[in-house]
Amino acid sequence: MSITHLPASASADEICAALADDGCVVVDRVVRPEVMDEVAHELRPFAEKTPLGPDDFSGRRTRRTGGLIARSPKSRDLVMHPTVLGAVGNAFGVAQVRLGGGRVHHAMRTLGNAQRCLDMMAERALSRVTKGEKLAEKQAVQNMIADSYIEIAQFRLLVLHTAWQIDSYQDYNRVRKDIAAIKVLTSRVMESVARRAIQIHGALGTTYDLPLTRMLASGLMLALADGPTEVHQTTVAKQVLRGYKPADGLWPSEYIPARRAEAAAELLGEKFKI
Repeated sequence: MSITHLPASASADEICAALADDGCVVVDRVVRPEVMDEVAHELRPFAEKTPLGPDDFSGRRTRRTGGLIARSPKSRDLVMHPTVLGAVGNAFGVAQVRLGGGRVHHAMRTLGNAQRCLDMMAERALSRVTKGEKLAEKQAVQNMIADSYIEIAQFRLLVLHTAWQIDSYQDYNRVRKDIAAIKVLTSRVMESVARRAIQIHGALGTTYDLPLTRMLASGLMLALADGPTEVHQTTVAKQVLRGYKPADGLWPSEYIPARRAEAAAELLGEKFKI
């Protein structure tokens, strides 16, 4: 597959059209090479002073320096380029649409990690013997395994339903409620399942010899990533409330005496006072 190349003088409409047709586009020399050299020169001292972090499961070691763009005055030439994709001032809306897909990806990855926790939990429960019986034979452990399975199954179905809606409507705004809902569940399910897995593994579960503490930490982090849980709860509530209206009169619509009076009036032609 060939990738479309456009000159730096291409308009926003031309770039959007190429993205719609091919899904990707390369804008050649959109920033002068000397600008990139200056940005690299401004950022190099900060990157070089950043120590290597701890290695992960695969043995990789990473170097992370926060706020790089903010530390480079020349980087303003990158973010203030005249080729603007979309209306000026609408960046927040564009970002939220893009983050919708990202939140679904968070949920998908979390499902895999939660299932992995459940697999480890079940294996340990069937292997570890204490006080003459396997952990799997203890009711408290059985409850933890059952709760974990139920939460994962419910979460998986909501994620699948949300993804199906995105594919069907091709409009993230129409699926905003359920995207926010799975984002709320992402951290909750990961935290609860990882905590149970750690408990069933005992002291071993708290060490870096198993991935469980990192999985628990990912659950805590996901409560903040792409918006804190409370923000998404507010989104869900607002979207739900749009489908309802206030009661017509003084009493709630399910107020039994009023409903009884309405039924009697409809069936018997009688009018009762409430």
